[in-house]
Amino acid sequence: MDATHSLVLIHRKGIDGWIPFPDKVEFVAPRGIFPLKRMDRIVQVAGVNVSLDRVEKVLQNEPAVKACRVRLMRPEEGKRLKAFIVLNEGYDEQILSQIRKYLTSQLSSHEMPRAFTFGAALPTNSMGKDSDW
Repeated sequence: MDATHSLVLIHRKGIDGWIPFPDKVEFVAPRGIFPLKRMDRIVQVAGVNVSLDRVEKVLQNEPAVKACRVRLMRPEEGKRLKAFIVLNEGYDEQILSQIRKYLTSQLSSHEMPRAFTFGAALPTNSMGKDSDW
């Protein structure tokens, strides 16, 4: 990480000491910053902030789900969330209707993934980082 994208510490009233700024930023002036990327895994779905971590946590509470990832669709796919699911042994893709029913009872319509993909392992690139599916 270069100097223009280094960790930024801020001091907030009512809090002792310095805390890390929650987003990745670029310095544009001695006291000015430009936001580059959110670091909290919050995305906007139809104008509503949605926590990807929350959706993943709810999805992982479904007994059939061994592991999962949730992300925004690419523009050509739509404007909602999609989920990649690794199922526990003994389950197959026929469980999707049960998973959807469970998620509907736990999530708002903005948090509900619209597309589901199943696989044996979470998709990663050659460096072991999450990749798209």
